Amino acid sequence: MIKRLHMVNIRSHVDTEIEFEKGVNVLVGPNGAGKTTVLDAILLALFPPRGKRGRLKRENLIRKGERRAVVRLDFSSPDGSEYRVEREFRPDGQTAVLRMKEGNGWRVVAQGAENVTEAVADALGVDRSLFENAVYVKQGEIQAIVEAPPSERKELIDGVLGLRDFDKASERAREALKIVESRVDAMKNIIREKRVEIRRLEKEVSQAPKLREELERVEEELERLSSRKRELEDVVDRWKELIRAAESVEDRLEEARRDVKELETMLERAEEARKRLESIEPKTLEEELEHVKSELEEVESTLRRAESTMEVRSRVKARLEELKRRIDSIEERLEGVLGDIPRAPSHPERLSEILSELESLIRKVPGSLPDEDDLKSKKEELKAVEAELSELKRRERELRERLEELETEIGALLSEKRELERRLKALEEAGSKCPVCGRKLDSETRERLLRETRERLEELRRSLKSLQSEKAEVKGELERIEDRIERLEEERTSAVSELKALERDREALEAVAGELRDLMESLGVSVPDDPRELVRRAEGILEDLKSALELARKLRDLKREREEREEELRELEETADFPLDDDFLEELKARRSELLRRREEIEGKLREVERLKERASEVEDLRERLEARRRDLRSFEDELKRLRDELATLEEEHGGLDGLETELRELERRLESLREERGRLRRALEDVDAKREELERLKEELRRKEREYEALKTLGSYVDACRDVFKVAKEVRREVALPRVERVASKLLSEMSDALGGEVRLEDGGERILVRGPSGEWVEADVLSGGEKVLVGLALRLGLASVGSGFASFVMLDEPTVHLDEEHRGRLAEALGSLRVGVDQAIVVTHDPELEDAADVVFRVRKAGGNVSEVECVEATEAGSG
Repeated sequence: MIKRLHMVNIRSHVDTEIEFEKGVNVLVGPNGAGKTTVLDAILLALFPPRGKRGRLKRENLIRKGERRAVVRLDFSSPDGSEYRVEREFRPDGQTAVLRMKEGNGWRVVAQGAENVTEAVADALGVDRSLFENAVYVKQGEIQAIVEAPPSERKELIDGVLGLRDFDKASERAREALKIVESRVDAMKNIIREKRVEIRRLEKEVSQAPKLREELERVEEELERLSSRKRELEDVVDRWKELIRAAESVEDRLEEARRDVKELETMLERAEEARKRLESIEPKTLEEELEHVKSELEEVESTLRRAESTMEVRSRVKARLEELKRRIDSIEERLEGVLGDIPRAPSHPERLSEILSELESLIRKVPGSLPDEDDLKSKKEELKAVEAELSELKRRERELRERLEELETEIGALLSEKRELERRLKALEEAGSKCPVCGRKLDSETRERLLRETRERLEELRRSLKSLQSEKAEVKGELERIEDRIERLEEERTSAVSELKALERDREALEAVAGELRDLMESLGVSVPDDPRELVRRAEGILEDLKSALELARKLRDLKREREEREEELRELEETADFPLDDDFLEELKARRSELLRRREEIEGKLREVERLKERASEVEDLRERLEARRRDLRSFEDELKRLRDELATLEEEHGGLDGLETELRELERRLESLREERGRLRRALEDVDAKREELERLKEELRRKEREYEALKTLGSYVDACRDVFKVAKEVRREVALPRVERVASKLLSEMSDALGGEVRLEDGGERILVRGPSGEWVEADVLSGGEKVLVGLALRLGLASVGSGFASFVMLDEPTVHLDEEHRGRLAEALGSLRVGVDQAIVVTHDPELEDAADVVFRVRKAGGNVSEVECVEATEAGSG
């Protein structure tokens, strides 16, 4: 049952809340007041359509000018639980949440659009399709159940009566049976494979005794060969040890022989050194060495002073030559720079004064050097800008006037378009009554008015499009002209400023030209008449004077340095106490070389004396070392003889080391082969033990699979039996429910119409609908008139709603009186009054006041200012009297 609905920005409903009651709830109001939106909001809250469908598209749902719409619905499920579903719609999507009441609060049950829709279907016991086809009967669809194809009608009736659940259960049972049968087949294959595997393992496990016997034989042979190998390894190791020892003794014996020979040579040399030392007098050599060192020191001191003095004199002479070349060069350059300035002074101070005066005059020269042509060109440029500005401002005034005219025309057309659209909507919603004057309106006149209004609307749209296009073009041209006027204004201001600057610069140039002419004539320079040429000539003279001043200052400094260097050279030659020539230097160098050679010779002899002393002192030590080394030599010879004797014994006993090593390698090869065989046998036995365990496991698993196989066969028989039960239960349910639907529908039909016999029959499970005529005959419902089909369809839908299980005891009707005359509308009201016995709640939308008498609660819906819908709840008796 629906308890409360709250809508925010849903079409014309800005903020509307409605509390529904048990029984018949009627919403009454004129066309366009927003009644159907209430039913659409309930559908949106419970089962919003997927994608964009019809009038429930988001762009048609959200109130114009708003960014979102919200619908909140409180309802109770068949088991009495209370729920609240809330959905928020935006142009780019929606959010949704479903809550369930627990105590004084609400617990979230589901979130997300699709999750909430599924949870709502579970709570109500109906899905989206069943709700739209059986519960919510839209305007113009009441007779659809009568006009539907027989198979679709039967599906609809089965859905309302809950018979589809039996089909679903039967289908699930069929699928379960397929799964069970598949598992039975799979289990057969598993059992067959297990038995094959068991036979294979039993055959392999039977090989265990033979493998153990072979393993014992291999291990005995391994032990025998390992013992023989150890014996041979001991002999070979001793043999190799003796060889290594003999080689080591031979090496030490050879080393001792070399040492004896070397010591004998050293002893002989030491005795010779003692004899030579006795023939040399070291004191005489030391005195001669001191005399040589003293003379060498004196020669080197004189040589250093002479080289230093001559090096300084050479540098001074070189600098004087350099100064002479530079002075000559600068004098030549200075003469060239001042060649065009005949009366220019060469002294630096006077040059500096003239240069300062000329720089001061040139700084007074303006930045530009305009002439009459420049002034004339700038004036013509200013005149052209002002002419273009005048023409553009005229065109600007014309465009603004045209823009105002277009806006006036567009406004008038838009007003007419809105009036025509309002008139078209009123004509489309109007029935047989004119929406303007209230008089009767035949269908031909209504269609003609609709056609003329639509044609005029289309003509207005074309005119609006043309005018708006022209308006855009005018605005674009106006913006371009405004931009151009702004740029021209800036250009005019700039041109005026530049013209004034040129005139000022021209006056300043004339003033400074006279002073420049006087100064340049005093320097002997030819002066041009044109002021601009005069300035450029003065700038050239200025650069020449700057270069001349720099050269004059360098020339003065170089002449001062030349005088200083010449004085330095005279002082150097006067103070020297030795000849300043190269021959004297060569004599000093030759004497120094002779003294160095003699010093080296004496020092060598003194070193030789020291070596002889050292060697003579080693004679006794060498004799002792020689005797000790001769004793080592005899000991090594005895040890070598003993080792060779033992090796000869081994040779005699075993016939050679190579033979022993060959036998050892053969033993190792046989041992490795036996180890591999032992490993193979052990792994084979371990594999047999593992397979024995696997065999026991497989036997146990085979017994378990055989039990499962028997259980699956039993389960398959049970599931197959369930399918038959579901088929029988469905037919029993149909046989019980259809007569009840027929009784309720017949009662309602008799209350709504005397023209029909008041009895309805559903045959072939609902594929055929029969209605008893006034004379008692049965006729097919699909041959009835349009109004009669509406009555039969309404009776059947209400009957199904009354008998159906779960949420189907609730029904929503949108304009159920369409296609009914005044008499049948009154009879329908009486039928709705009696409907509350079988249906918990009905929500009816209508513009006919006759249905108010059947209501338990009446809601009046109307449009207020700003296209906003308002809903007012009134008592049923009060509504009827109103």
